[in-house]
Amino acid sequence: MGRYLVVRDSFIAGLFATLELFITAALAALIIGIALCYFSEYQKKVINRIIIGFVSLMRAIPF
Repeated sequence: MGRYLVVRDSFIAGLFATLELFITAALAALIIGIALCYFSEYQKKVINRIIIGFVSLMRAIPF
């Protein structure tokens, strides 16, 4: 029974670590997405090309 408690505690700790990473990554992605959307409204071709290149690269990478 004692070994089960150790495994359960490790599982719960891993679950919370995963949730923390997920929330952090989701918020970072939201902030980056909003910033890219905001900067894509500029009429400067250099900025738009960089954003289009970044988005195309992210879409091409399989996750």
